[in-house]
Amino acid sequence: MPKPKIPQPEVLAWLESNHPDLAPKAELDRDWVWLAVDLRSECQRQRKRDCACEACRAAIAKREALSDYGFRFAGRGHPLPSGAIGTWGHSCTHPIRYKGIGRGAAPPGRPTTSEPDKPNRKPEREQPAYTEADALAFSFASGQM
Repeated sequence: MPKPKIPQPEVLAWLESNHPDLAPKAELDRDWVWLAVDLRSECQRQRKRDCACEACRAAIAKREALSDYGFRFAGRGHPLPSGAIGTWGHSCTHPIRYKGIGRGAAPPGRPTTSEPDKPNRKPEREQPAYTEADALAFSFASGQM
């Protein structure tokens, strides 16, 4: 089920009410609202693992709140008209396209590709039956005798 489309003014109002520190950094680019901010704590910038300090927990909570509302992280960033690089984007009235990862397992009742009686499958070539005389002639020809 697709997520509901939220207009840009509502997204900006949500940012202003829930994250007033991020609202001034929001930029509009076509149907998207982008945040050109780094939401990592100092420990996370230094790649410290399993840090449970207050700053790390606050940064994680802020990222989760943005994600729950519909913002998506852009790992490579998105160049904005102002020249900044947007790292968190909300697609507002533009739906995010579906990107399938892989085929996965077939659902129950759907035939798998490994079934031998599939109508589009090429018939396997029959191998000719070799006799003992053929094997003897081959071994003579290859010099293995």
